[in-house]
Amino acid sequence: MNRRTLILTLAVLAGCSERVNPIAPAEPGSAVASDPSDPVQISIRDLIVERLAVDRSKVDMNRPIGDPPLSADDLDLVELILDIEERFDVSIPDEELEKVTGAPAAELPSRITPAHLATLAKQAMERAGKKAE
Repeated sequence: MNRRTLILTLAVLAGCSERVNPIAPAEPGSAVASDPSDPVQISIRDLIVERLAVDRSKVDMNRPIGDPPLSADDLDLVELILDIEERFDVSIPDEELEKVTGAPAAELPSRITPAHLATLAKQAMERAGKKAE
């Protein structure tokens, strides 16, 4: 069983397939700078569009992915992280998700934004000695 299958299986067994109601929006001022020409942010937006089957124009880089119109749940977040790890050939530790948002794991879909995901990808690439393309 590969890592992706194992994580998805564990997420489903843990009940992560239920929709999460947003608890609180991201803290004011916690938005990460959005740069439409940044290749990492472009890739993150593409992954979200593909994974969540939403129109590209609906992806606001500074709006939590758990909020409408994306309405991502815990399982969607796990799958997005796996997609990011695969796309950039990096590893993103769970504790980094909590660090970048300042939110506990249970609140992540209601707090993490696409810009946060781009920051996580960039940090993981730096740790791995890779350059954004």
